[in-house]
Amino acid sequence: MVEFEEESAQLKALSINHDLLNLYDEISAFNDCCAFLCDAFASLAAEEEALDTSTIEGLKCLSHWMKQRMAEVKRQIKEIQEKFCSETKEAP
Repeated sequence: MVEFEEESAQLKALSINHDLLNLYDEISAFNDCCAFLCDAFASLAAEEEALDTSTIEGLKCLSHWMKQRMAEVKRQIKEIQEKFCSETKEAP
């Protein structure tokens, strides 16, 4: 019985570890997009010309995507935290 409980605890830890690793990869990719957008804003700010409508619409679209993506990351973090709490409460 003890062996089964230890194996179950190890599987739960691997599951949470897997979730965290996936989230890390997603946050890293998101960070790259944020860096790109920051560079784009800095470049645009350095120009003295007015922005064309396609650039403005592109920036709006990317900004909206970033907000949605960050909300999804927050949801995933909360889900992992809840999973961890529920699994540690089940531990003997």
